[in-house]
Amino acid sequence: MFGLKRFARSVASVARARARTSPSRNTSSSTLEMPRVFTVISDPESPALKSLPRSAEIKFVVGNDADSLLERKPDLNQSCGVIIIPPASTDTLEKIWPQLNKANWMHCFFAGCDSIMSFIRNQRLDENESFTLTNGKGAFSDSLAEYTIAAMLHFNKQIPRLISNRQQKKWDKFVMPTLRNKTVGFVGFGHIGQVTAKLCKDAFGMNVLALRRHARNSDRFGGNLANKVYTYDNRMEMLKQSDFVVCVLPGTKETRNFMSQDEFSAMPVHSIFISIGRGTCVDEDALDRALNEGLIAGAALDVFNTEPLPISSPLWNHENILLTAHNADFTTDYFELGWNVWQDNLDRFISGNNELATPVNKSLGY
Repeated sequence: MFGLKRFARSVASVARARARTSPSRNTSSSTLEMPRVFTVISDPESPALKSLPRSAEIKFVVGNDADSLLERKPDLNQSCGVIIIPPASTDTLEKIWPQLNKANWMHCFFAGCDSIMSFIRNQRLDENESFTLTNGKGAFSDSLAEYTIAAMLHFNKQIPRLISNRQQKKWDKFVMPTLRNKTVGFVGFGHIGQVTAKLCKDAFGMNVLALRRHARNSDRFGGNLANKVYTYDNRMEMLKQSDFVVCVLPGTKETRNFMSQDEFSAMPVHSIFISIGRGTCVDEDALDRALNEGLIAGAALDVFNTEPLPISSPLWNHENILLTAHNADFTTDYFELGWNVWQDNLDRFISGNNELATPVNKSLGY
């Protein structure tokens, strides 16, 4: 199993630390060995639970309905953290929250935390400095980077044309384009964007432009990867230079329909739009019009406003669009990678480190 040896070592070290700091030789071993309790809000059928770490030092309280969880009030009262595995019920979280009086850490299994941000704000946890929110940042970046490259090559190498030629037994010796020296513009430049940008730049020799909420050129914020960093206010300047536009924005009020009619109109007519962040960031009606009117050459979409994508959506009808069912990162080790990120945070949490591995800005939601 994924990192279980490391998991066992980390919790064992905590047990040893407790033993070393025991205030009295008369302290009972049962007290020393009391496990840390974490409440997991998840659909009981979620495959993520099959990879749930096992250890005598950690106890998980799992459920998705308030009634069954409230039957375990003593465990809830002892929970030091909460793990949210979407599509977890936020109603359940609200109902059991009064019992989670010791919980000062919440972890969202996926990278996107938008589903729980209303709860965070309603409970004023965004103002609570002792409460930490983390997410699955970094767990799925490699697979999404691969998908982005695959989408680029799909259009750049004209894969549909190749398939059609084979079906028609047509010998079509056209000039084959390359990605080298093409420009990719990233709308959002967090971990996923930076991992993808590194692949674009190092493996394919592409030029990288980046759009961020704030134009930071430091290595920490991927400034070393981007030829130039733009802010939201001058995004049109970046878009008009991009052969490929990759949207990896988080889902917030500020980013809703961020890519809309004006943005698609600013892109070159030969450009390709790729969406792998949050579906809410794309105005799908505007994208449909852009494809119909030839404002852009094509699109690759893995995320949508409504999932599954309704049969009535006009996006299904475009020949120059690549659609996937939000599974670009759904790999064989998907849940293993997700639990590894939680494990990295747990290591720091139980050692008393205030800086967890994947902290989320509670005010911004990412």
